[in-house]
Amino acid sequence: MSLLSRLKPSFWDHPAPPGMKKLSYRRMWKINFTVAVVVTLLPLVILTAILVLGQADQSWHMGRYHLLVLMGLSLVLMLAVIFKGTRDQVERLYRAHLQQAQALREIVYTHKMASIGRLASGVAHQINNPLAVVNEKAGLMKDLLTMSPEPPSRQRLLELVESILQEVKRASSTTHRLLSFARQLSVEPSRVELDQVVREVTGFFSSEASQRSLRLEMDLPPGGCAIQSDKGLLEQAMFNIVNNAVNAVGPGGRIGISLQNRPGGWVCLEVSDDGPGIAPEHLKHIFEPFFTTSGRLGTGLGLSITYGIVQKLGGRIEVESRLGQGTTFRLLLPQGGQPPEGGDRPEAGEQHPPPPEGEQSAPAQPAGERPRVLLVDDEKEYVQIVSQRLGRRGFQVDTAYSAHEALERLERDRYDAVVLDMMMPVLGGMEALKRIRAEHPSVAVILQTGLATQERQETAARLGAAALMEKPVDIQLLSRKLEELCRRHGHGQPRQAPRS
Repeated sequence: MSLLSRLKPSFWDHPAPPGMKKLSYRRMWKINFTVAVVVTLLPLVILTAILVLGQADQSWHMGRYHLLVLMGLSLVLMLAVIFKGTRDQVERLYRAHLQQAQALREIVYTHKMASIGRLASGVAHQINNPLAVVNEKAGLMKDLLTMSPEPPSRQRLLELVESILQEVKRASSTTHRLLSFARQLSVEPSRVELDQVVREVTGFFSSEASQRSLRLEMDLPPGGCAIQSDKGLLEQAMFNIVNNAVNAVGPGGRIGISLQNRPGGWVCLEVSDDGPGIAPEHLKHIFEPFFTTSGRLGTGLGLSITYGIVQKLGGRIEVESRLGQGTTFRLLLPQGGQPPEGGDRPEAGEQHPPPPEGEQSAPAQPAGERPRVLLVDDEKEYVQIVSQRLGRRGFQVDTAYSAHEALERLERDRYDAVVLDMMMPVLGGMEALKRIRAEHPSVAVILQTGLATQERQETAARLGAAALMEKPVDIQLLSRKLEELCRRHGHGQPRQAPRS
């Protein structure tokens, strides 16, 4: 077994390399080995046959025997040399392809990080502005409560609080877009709302566009545009194209972005600018690595990486440019048909997986009894605030600051639902979810996370979570979800706490 494993090359069970779908490494070696054997050994076999037949009339009878033995040993030796030579040749090609793929991944990721670095000032602007508003609004509330001779009106405080909540959502949206863009993901096609990707990517450039008086004009289909593709790669390609246009136009320039369906199952994403354009002699080189017309501002990698990404996604990229009139890039992407299983993917926080077979609902509580909720998070201040807000909405809330503490409470007490943070030390949310569903199947579990990716949504639904919600928490959405779970399991309804 050890000898066979040593003879078996590392490429033997590897799939076909990119761009060579009909030729695997194994088949490549078989073809090379067969051709080498035929070209090398066939003349030797013919020569041996001639010599053996030529010895038929010789008087010494051992001549043919010795000649056959010598030729047989030569054949075996040459077969071994051919086997090793062709195996080493394909092995070197296989390792070269692996190194090339790894180098391309590193270049793409490095360029992505460099792009994020370029956006640092813009992102800081988009986050610092909401923080400044929150700071001033909170300071005004403090002034009204401590410095005014009369307490502020309830309406005035509600207006200030609502303004703070809006600014928090604004900052949260920026961080989520940045986290989504920065993630290094494997290529996993899924349903992607392409119009939403356009809005998210252009949002990175809103600060710079405002400072330079650039016009970002978007023409998106009112009903949206969904395709089967990889969101992370689409964001990278879209960012590179828009970034190229932003660098090309001067102050007061225009950048147009349009999205439309094309016949034959294609979607066309078009990005145009009114910059200086690209010279005809340069146009045929723009997708070559390290070719740039931007001087020190460019690395020459953005469009090359974009070209590779679009090819990888099964699409193609076109470019038109005229000196003095501007440039237009068109990304033609395959629509990919309907989402798997013929239905739209539920939004984050709206997934309702069926209960496991044989699971029984918990007995109904008395109508006057408030539903019991266990809130689990390692951020103590967050837990205290959310538990108070849920309590004012009619829920009886207990708290735990670790997954282990939550499991101990579930052993002692009875709860209708658990609100569980995904990222916790020692025992994470996903592992805790598995144990809760296995040991307490009647308890509904809502997961919370700072970034509800599609992969996390699918994993949470598969493990039996009732929903996956993003932080910062939307208390109204969380309350409605808990009420819905209570109604589904026949538990008591929350009672509003008296207003103070």
